[in-house]
Amino acid sequence: MRFMIQSHGWLPIKEYRHNDPIERANVVAEVQFTWRRVKAIAVPIDQTVDDATTDAAIKRFKTQAVDGYDLLLLEAISRAGAGQIRIITDDIDYSVVPDSQVFTSNKYIIQEAALQNKLVVR
Repeated sequence: MRFMIQSHGWLPIKEYRHNDPIERANVVAEVQFTWRRVKAIAVPIDQTVDDATTDAAIKRFKTQAVDGYDLLLLEAISRAGAGQIRIITDDIDYSVVPDSQVFTSNKYIIQEAALQNKLVVR
């Protein structure tokens, strides 16, 4: 995959992290701005990986095709009492989590949501 760096032409994705300090600073500033906005509306959660959390994640593993990290994150969200799971991600695994809202720019998730008449555009 490739993307455009403003003044340098095409670079392999993620190469800007090491080879373009100006673009890296731009990305850092954008992420900081976005994180402040997310924190203003999100419910913060702490995640403890103990026997109860792991057992609940394994139970979820039977019905939701996500990896171990995602299982623990979903369990932490559920335990936090935040209500419906709402997550910002490009991870396609989250498209199989029932009763959740996924905020994404992943074209495959968007296409699948459109096919299932579940796409909401904001």
